[in-house]
Amino acid sequence: MLWNAIFIAFKEIRRNILRSLLTMLGIVIGVAVVMTMVTVGDGATLQVSQQIQSLGSNLVMVAPSGRMGPVKVGFVQQLFAWQISRRFDVR
Repeated sequence: MLWNAIFIAFKEIRRNILRSLLTMLGIVIGVAVVMTMVTVGDGATLQVSQQIQSLGSNLVMVAPSGRMGPVKVGFVQQLFAWQISRRFDVR
């Protein structure tokens, strides 16, 4: 039963060779695009992480957040490590 199905499948592939080739080409292109997008996403994540790390570990930017619109740049406050430990009792 299984061998019969495999035989019929190969016979149909040979009969519709152009359709089979176009299908394989579409699958190859699709896999390549997915791999490329994942790689680009990983690269972007790595680059953002490196940029954040380059700011240093002694600087934290605190900005008010609201549900009704974007954060206004004028209200951003810089806190240094000693200020954080004093305000939030972090050791």
